[in-house]
Amino acid sequence: MEKMHMRMVAVYAVIAIMLTIGALRVFSISTGEAYTQAAQQNSSYSLTVTQGRGSIYDCNLQHLTNFQDGYKAAVTADPQTTTAFSKVLSDSQMQTMLDRIGEGKPFVQKVDEYIPGTKALFFPNVTRYREEDPLCPHIIGYVDSDGKGVEGIEAAYDDWLGKAQGKSKVTFSVNAVGEALAGVEPEVEDTMSNLNSGVMLTIDKDIQDIAQKAARKYLEKGAVVVLDVRTGAVRASVSVPDFDPENVQEALNDEDSPLLNRTTSAYNVGSVFKLVTAAAALENGISPDRTYDCTGSVDIYGVTFDCYHQRTHGLQNMEGALAQSCNAYYITLGQEIGAKKLLDMTAKMGFGSGITLCDGLQSASGTLPTLDTLKMPAALANFSFGQGELMATPYQVASMVQCIASGGTLAKPYLVEGLVDSSGQLIEPTQQAQPVQVLSSETCDALRLMMAAPVEYGTGTGAKPTVGGAGGKTATAETGILVDGEFVNQTWFAGFFPYDNPQYAVAVLAEDSPKGSETSTPTFRAIADGVEQLMTRRGQSDPALQDAVAVPKASEQEDAPPQD
Repeated sequence: MEKMHMRMVAVYAVIAIMLTIGALRVFSISTGEAYTQAAQQNSSYSLTVTQGRGSIYDCNLQHLTNFQDGYKAAVTADPQTTTAFSKVLSDSQMQTMLDRIGEGKPFVQKVDEYIPGTKALFFPNVTRYREEDPLCPHIIGYVDSDGKGVEGIEAAYDDWLGKAQGKSKVTFSVNAVGEALAGVEPEVEDTMSNLNSGVMLTIDKDIQDIAQKAARKYLEKGAVVVLDVRTGAVRASVSVPDFDPENVQEALNDEDSPLLNRTTSAYNVGSVFKLVTAAAALENGISPDRTYDCTGSVDIYGVTFDCYHQRTHGLQNMEGALAQSCNAYYITLGQEIGAKKLLDMTAKMGFGSGITLCDGLQSASGTLPTLDTLKMPAALANFSFGQGELMATPYQVASMVQCIASGGTLAKPYLVEGLVDSSGQLIEPTQQAQPVQVLSSETCDALRLMMAAPVEYGTGTGAKPTVGGAGGKTATAETGILVDGEFVNQTWFAGFFPYDNPQYAVAVLAEDSPKGSETSTPTFRAIADGVEQLMTRRGQSDPALQDAVAVPKASEQEDAPPQD
């Protein structure tokens, strides 16, 4: 209480001094030659209070950039204004304000709320990025000190966003020493409504938020991609660690490379690729009932390939082998399919080709072995379960799942819905590539049934959502890189949900993870649960999400195996 009393005393003392000085100045200059000279030098003084550039929106026209953060006020020296501000500003803020009042010129003051009863002019303060937990910074990108887009959508659509500039500007009539003239209304120029123009993305802000929180909880480094099964639209794109677009310099010095967009970077793939091998087999007439008796390893022309931890899986069909991630089964299946047919199917499903998410933003193409390489049985064996030269991006893996979940239609992932005008209307929808039928609906029906098995009783039980069920596949991809005496692995979970009526295809990558699928599967589960809750709140919950799907347990599978 005493501190508040002292503070108010100081404020009123300053006000008294201001009034006294003002009165003396008016008296002195109004009676002689000084007044004439000062009047001749009256001019204007302009303050740019707020400014910005066009907005980036999500698919529901929610802001991904340009957020209101309190207000900025154009302030002149006035006792009433000073008193009002003293009630809401901290001691340090108030001291700074008093110092600026002492300089005499109009100035800009940031406040958390609108303050009534003052002569100050208030404008909403707009920050470019969400201050806490910025959304999809790798997709949105950032601007330089001149406000020009450098990376991501900021760079790809820099011309359009740059043209949508707006500002709040106040021009005061001032005397020779820069003080605002009493009784003269300032001129206000406010074009901040121009910021309504911008770019509409396919990102769903709420799904992005769910995916970011899940990734940060379970992944130290990695990526998450969420696609709309029906269209290929990107609903979430997460790369961790991420960065603060307002402090890029800090990210440049981070050894974990937070500026790297891991969703568009290529990694070793591993056993999620068994889905492609299974698709190639089914499309070429091989029955899902094909069996193989796994002894924990298989010899291919003198080269031995082991199952994970040399686990013996016994007699398996295609579904059981996928559930247990049996390498031996899929190696022998690949030999039966043949190199050309397997390679052709891989290319048809989008591997080996970069994905153009929008103009100026493209994923890496990844790596495919050549047909000549695959003529070597050992190379084909590696390829059959996703090892060897094969590398792919999280976008390619998610796109593979989208194709299966949609019934065989490959819809290329895309990121931009179109341009938005100043009234918030979509005016130039982007033209998307026509989806391509890659797999038969019969093949996809069989694959989706197989993909339920890992989630229900196989290596991916940690991914099972609370309701609605899911299909998916785990992977532990060997990189051949040795660090501190241990080999570096990339672990994945790729899947779709809900099971009966797939809406979302998801790829989760845990980069350089020593914990296997213990990191990627709970990430998927958290996303599936979060999206189900979101859709319930929105009143859009799919009937398939109401009851968990029980997939019959294969008779030979009594115990859940270790994670792949």
